[in-house]
Amino acid sequence: MDTGVTSTQGHTVSDAGSGAVRLRAIILLAGSVRAGDLTRTIGRSELDLPVGFGQTILSRWADQAAGVAAAFALDSVHVRVLVAPGSRAPIAGCSSETVRMDVENDGRQFAGTGGVLRDAVAAYAPDDSVLIGSAASVLTQPLSSLIRTLDAAGGDVAVLAKPDGTALGLTLASCRALAAIRGEGFVDLKEQALPQLSRDFDVRVARTAASTLGVRTLPGYLAAVGAIHRLAAGVHVQDEPLLEEWYKTFEVVEEGASVDRSAVVHDSVVLRGARVDAGAVLVRCVVGPGGAVRAGDTQSDRVISGGGT
Repeated sequence: MDTGVTSTQGHTVSDAGSGAVRLRAIILLAGSVRAGDLTRTIGRSELDLPVGFGQTILSRWADQAAGVAAAFALDSVHVRVLVAPGSRAPIAGCSSETVRMDVENDGRQFAGTGGVLRDAVAAYAPDDSVLIGSAASVLTQPLSSLIRTLDAAGGDVAVLAKPDGTALGLTLASCRALAAIRGEGFVDLKEQALPQLSRDFDVRVARTAASTLGVRTLPGYLAAVGAIHRLAAGVHVQDEPLLEEWYKTFEVVEEGASVDRSAVVHDSVVLRGARVDAGAVLVRCVVGPGGAVRAGDTQSDRVISGGGT
């Protein structure tokens, strides 16, 4: 796999918590053994899905990385999106002046996430650290604050979790520890690599009230979009537990979609190449390319595209 490494120098995050973290890169794992229902139905990477405000899932990660650069006074942050074999890659990265984003295809089909990460950090210095996350997810707190929480936990590997211990999919790990992951066979980071590393390295859990929302399913994606819009409006789910069910939270219509002015788009997303006719009602739906909702029709809780529902 092409690591995209051009320098052996890491960035020192001096105010992140317990000490100086040499943040070498943010590594986002993309793809899975089976395609999610959204990717399978609409023929697009989850990372290219819109969330409103002119953003996609991937561009939000780029904005979060830019926030890390600003919070820690870094010249730039390297974001590497590692796409698993058989998974759809996003159309393009979202690089900027302070964020260098590379989309890389992983050539090792049966290495597991642990093996992939071991290979990915091979050219890094042992004292460097990387932040590992799931690309197909949305954060409800700034990434910079979550890095501080992870760093404050200390250790060679820090795993972010809810107060009840449920993992949130963000890990701060030293390259020295990741390099020690077994190199042969399938090694999953959570199930196999972390138990192995805990025997020789200091593995800790950092607890937080924040959450991460996966977007590989229809309910997950719509919940994530809703959370983004509520946060933008200053409203939190815990304050209004029935808000999502009773009140319209968002309407996302991608450029290139055709939606009649009389149609109702309630907590739904209409992608380019889709059509929603007069008087149609959408409730918690995604209408993909080639999908059409006829005049006066009502659809709820489904993905609609030219290839079927």
